[in-house]
Amino acid sequence: MAKPSALTISPTFRKVLWRIIPLLLLLQVFNSLDRINIGFAALTMNVDIGLSAAAYGLGAGLFFVGYFLFEIPSNLIMNRVGARIWITRIAITWGLISSLHFLIVSPGTFYLARVMLGVAEAGFFPAVTLYLLRWSPARLRASVTSIYYVSVPIANSIGAILSSWLIGHPLFGLTGWRTMFLIEGLPTIVLGLLTLFLLPDSPRTAKFLTPAEKEEIAEMLAEDGPTTEVHTSWRDDIREAGRALKRPRIIGLALCFVSFSVATFGVGYFLPLMLRGFSELAGHQFTVMETGLWTAIPYAVVACFMLVYSRVVDRAARPSGWHVSVPLIIGAIAITSASAFTSPYVLLILVAVGLSTSLGLGPVFWKTSAPLIGTSDSRQSAGIAGAAAAASVALINATGNLGGFVGPYTIGWISDSTGSYKGGLIVVGLVMVVAACVLALIYRNYYRRVYGPAATDPTRPDNDQRDVA
Repeated sequence: MAKPSALTISPTFRKVLWRIIPLLLLLQVFNSLDRINIGFAALTMNVDIGLSAAAYGLGAGLFFVGYFLFEIPSNLIMNRVGARIWITRIAITWGLISSLHFLIVSPGTFYLARVMLGVAEAGFFPAVTLYLLRWSPARLRASVTSIYYVSVPIANSIGAILSSWLIGHPLFGLTGWRTMFLIEGLPTIVLGLLTLFLLPDSPRTAKFLTPAEKEEIAEMLAEDGPTTEVHTSWRDDIREAGRALKRPRIIGLALCFVSFSVATFGVGYFLPLMLRGFSELAGHQFTVMETGLWTAIPYAVVACFMLVYSRVVDRAARPSGWHVSVPLIIGAIAITSASAFTSPYVLLILVAVGLSTSLGLGPVFWKTSAPLIGTSDSRQSAGIAGAAAAASVALINATGNLGGFVGPYTIGWISDSTGSYKGGLIVVGLVMVVAACVLALIYRNYYRRVYGPAATDPTRPDNDQRDVA
């Protein structure tokens, strides 16, 4: 049988995508809504409960502390009980806690609510990422994951408009921001219940596939080499995960992923406040609704960039670290340059470029990183499964999400200290540059091992037997 071209998608695989992607998209839309709505709540909530910019940044960032602490345990449990059950649990608990944000009355309750939401959501994003990687052959990963990832900027665009509208139309005798939290958390609970009945754990257990279609999917996944999906005991899982988490390149990828969150959440959480501040300097203060409409624009740009660039990378003969590092440096220049202007419209353009190269690079990052997450240096180990992969993806995502704490808190602290957001934008840009350089070195080291002259050295131990950094 002829090997399919890079972007060939069979009717069976299209059937799979139409069956699993829509529900995951809806879940991610409301997951992203939980991230962006806090920025719009801040427009009035900060005054209501007495939050300074630094205190708001701390509270917004505390979400990621809870997320980080429970990320790896959550993904290991998912690896054992299956995606369907575990994503259901995550969605229901995060929906409840998100809605209960309407009870916030003080900085202390704000901090508590954010930590609890992080604990509830821990494991969702890496669980879905790992889930999609296990359904997709390596040649299609960036395109497939971009379909899912694009829900993030779309949700941010829709969420900006919806959140600002709800704040302006309070219900049940509540203030606008309380109404927003109460309403936006409820659909997630319903989606969690639907997940229990509609989302299959794996191709082998998918009832909507015929035996022949299951075999076809298995053959597609076999292109990437053998994978191991189950282990005999929890002790085996923990031991394998522990070995994976000690590997230098996994640690390096995790630390570099911080830059994505520093930019995405540091800039994203403060974008409504920045726009309002910049509009005041320009002589016209935006209303809450105007702020929501303008905030939606950069995320629409991110969605377009994500879909187009993911397909470009999937068409590349051999995707490399430069596909991540170069755009990341361009984004760093854009975000840093934003500090030199006072126009809200220039800010929007530069932030759109910066977010495109942080939030928009997610699918490409995971495609280029997937071979590095495997247990050996081999051209035949693009498959991704087992406790080691689950722990590695969780560590990278969890550590990266610490940037969601560092970014908002740093920008808030610098804003309180200097009276301006410009210093915070410069710091975000510098973090992105450092990460781009380190990522380039990590990828170069790996691809030299696999494709360089040493890879064909007859005296070199077989790749599949080596477990190196």
